[in-house]
Amino acid sequence: MEGIPSEKRNAYFECSIAAIRDDAKTFSAHGRLHGYISLQPVGCNGFGYDPVFYLPEESCTVAQLDSYKKNRISHRAKAIRSLAEIIKDNMGGYNGICSEM
Repeated sequence: MEGIPSEKRNAYFECSIAAIRDDAKTFSAHGRLHGYISLQPVGCNGFGYDPVFYLPEESCTVAQLDSYKKNRISHRAKAIRSLAEIIKDNMGGYNGICSEM
């Protein structure tokens, strides 16, 4: 990304997740974590793109966050919270128990 100006370095992590009940009803949700690709890698926590994924609202890269904070704001956490709400909202009248969980 050499030569790409800061205002064009927008990026996001995305997670899609799905669940299926034993009656075959499916649910899905998505989560995104918006940020920018930084000019230099910074931080030692995390892996992959974390050291170059800058979060303006946190004023740091993902790799600079402690694992507790990262796990609260991540694209995965957003997707899981969203899926949990969707499932909760759609369980009315359903008595099936999935023994695989």
